[in-house]
Amino acid sequence: MAAQHLRSPKTASLLVLGAGETARTAARHFVDEGVGETWILNRTAAHSEEIAREIGGRTLPLDRLESGLE
Repeated sequence: MAAQHLRSPKTASLLVLGAGETARTAARHFVDEGVGETWILNRTAAHSEEIAREIGGRTLPLDRLESGLE
């Protein structure tokens, strides 16, 4: 589905807000579809770090959300 909406998923960046099961599933799906850089943001750093490790993504601290959207 992601590939249908993105011209080139490999050049797209993904920011996942939250680290619950839905966020984890969505992140895996987009990575499986070939999305480029993936960032995980959550209030609890340890939770976002866990998902980032699983999918080969990176974390973004909550206080950097605004700059992460630029």
